[in-house]
Amino acid sequence: MSHDNKLMEFLQKLKPCIEGKELDACIDEAVQLVIEMKVDAEKLQNLSSELIESDELIDPEQYKIAYVVSLIAARCLTENKKTAAYINAYKAAYYIGEWKKCKECLLKAIELEPSNPAFHFNLAIFLQSNGDNLTETSEHYRKAIELDPNNAEYRSNYAILLESTGEFSGAEEHYRKAIELDPNNAKYRHKYARLLVSRGKLPEAGEHYEIAIGLAPENANLLFYYANYLVLSERTLDAENFYQKAINLYPKIAIYHNNYAYLLAKINKLADAKEHYHKAIEFDPNNAGYRFNYAILLTKLGKLEEAGEQYKKVIELDPDNAGYRSNYAILLERLGKLEEAEEQYKRAIKLQRKNSTKNSTIYYNYAIFLEKNGRRIEAKERYEKAIEIDPKRAITHNNYANLLAKLNKLPESEEHYIIAVGLDPENALIRNNYANLLINRERFSEAERQITLVLKKDSKNPHAFRTFGDILAHEGHLDEAKEKYQKALENFACNSSSSAKSETYNNLGLIYMRLKQYPKAEKEFSEAYALDPLNVKSTRNLRELAEEKKSVPKRSKNQIYIATILILMLLLAIYRFYSYVNIWTEMLSERINTIFDATKFYYPFIITIVLLFILFYHQLRRVFLIIYDRLTLSISIGPFTLEMSEHRAEDNTYIELQPKFEMS
Repeated sequence: MSHDNKLMEFLQKLKPCIEGKELDACIDEAVQLVIEMKVDAEKLQNLSSELIESDELIDPEQYKIAYVVSLIAARCLTENKKTAAYINAYKAAYYIGEWKKCKECLLKAIELEPSNPAFHFNLAIFLQSNGDNLTETSEHYRKAIELDPNNAEYRSNYAILLESTGEFSGAEEHYRKAIELDPNNAKYRHKYARLLVSRGKLPEAGEHYEIAIGLAPENANLLFYYANYLVLSERTLDAENFYQKAINLYPKIAIYHNNYAYLLAKINKLADAKEHYHKAIEFDPNNAGYRFNYAILLTKLGKLEEAGEQYKKVIELDPDNAGYRSNYAILLERLGKLEEAEEQYKRAIKLQRKNSTKNSTIYYNYAIFLEKNGRRIEAKERYEKAIEIDPKRAITHNNYANLLAKLNKLPESEEHYIIAVGLDPENALIRNNYANLLINRERFSEAERQITLVLKKDSKNPHAFRTFGDILAHEGHLDEAKEKYQKALENFACNSSSSAKSETYNNLGLIYMRLKQYPKAEKEFSEAYALDPLNVKSTRNLRELAEEKKSVPKRSKNQIYIATILILMLLLAIYRFYSYVNIWTEMLSERINTIFDATKFYYPFIITIVLLFILFYHQLRRVFLIIYDRLTLSISIGPFTLEMSEHRAEDNTYIELQPKFEMS
């Protein structure tokens, strides 16, 4: 960089002023110095351009010199040459972080050349990056586009602004125009595809992503976002492939590992997910979101203590996040640390009040916690608060209705069931719970209607079959009730609640008792007890059966001898009777054959007897089974006090924050 001696002398005299004063304070003094020393203003302009556009790494102090020199040149140059000086001053001010001066210099340039679209565009970018007045920013973008409507970059950047302010239709229009003007620009297609994804237009987004990747196959960021799109499109194998490509290009980008781990956990590759969450945390250890995701994975793996350590770190990094504390409270409850869990719930609620935020989930989860721990009145208050914050969440009304039913507030309970059904008419669990309330209120036909609607949508719903069985049992249709209970047991999944199955076995046992099929009843009560030893009703029912067995006196030897003699005498009587019958039959048959020989009545008579037997087979079989059951139990049937299990498939499941899938 060679300059004449006069210019170098000027810079030497200017340096103390720049180092010791505010930059703008030097300018008047410097202008006077330029006049006195007769320094060429154009040379000053060239010097500022060289300092700003140099490829060499320069001292930040030199940007200050460039800023002052540019403004001096602008003062001294003729009108048609001032614009370039103000643009240089803007660039120098940007490098030294003088944001206010950046805007002033650009406005000066626009004042001198209002028809230059680049100046309006640069001012719009500057205002947007600093979050300044969005209306003013938008005006300058529009002016730039008006002056140069075929500039794709102007339209793309304006689309970004419109997207950020929620004007999605306008953003789409300008992205499309940018792509039309420059169809081979992968960046424009990428940005447009991201907007389409956010608006749920996945097929169209996919088209633009595929073209963009064809144009820039080694762009890691593009590959990463395409993988995100594939996850949302449920194309998990393809998504896995593109995450790997992005990570291979840039293996130390934390968000790449976080989102890949999210996908791996989703497809149950838990060990691989754990490895990539580790890497995300390694490359960005202070990101609370990544640690939160890792804590959820550890919980899923059953490593609750390790998950707890991660939650502690998450809360340390982001102590004001009420949702994190709510999830941590759920974990603490699973660890049996109830006091600590409640403390986290209380802190989460305090944070909501402090930050003036409203999240019904925190109150909902705290209500479940209180209800599980027998504090029903406090739980009621928390449910009411959750409903006040979000009156349109059906599951909250459902659980509140369950609690009101337990508190014997049946009309209020029904009111909230009706609201819940109205908010989520397809929810089988809510309808099933409502049906159970109607059973308790002896409105069986209404209950049956609710269950019929559930089974229309889900013909294998075990809870619905179970409730249907309860309705039929209450109405005295025992055979039909038995069939419904059996269907319920057939359709309960292996991992279904053991208490729900236990209650169904108990009620099926009760049906067998009423049908006087006592061995079967005993078997079902035993199954109920084996599944859930805390099912007190099945335990009591088994005890009733056992008491009946004990109450029957044992037979003495004399009784056995007498019974044997009576049986022998009975057999002898039957033999003698049979002999007389044979003699009588022979005499009678001669006469009958004579009378009815022409009609051959003998064979129709036999056929009639067989048909009557077939007709009354089921009634005869039932009589036989009752006799058989009485003999096998060896008891006289007395009045049993049996208990039917009440059923409510309520949803006392916590609502937890889910892993964070970062889209940006």
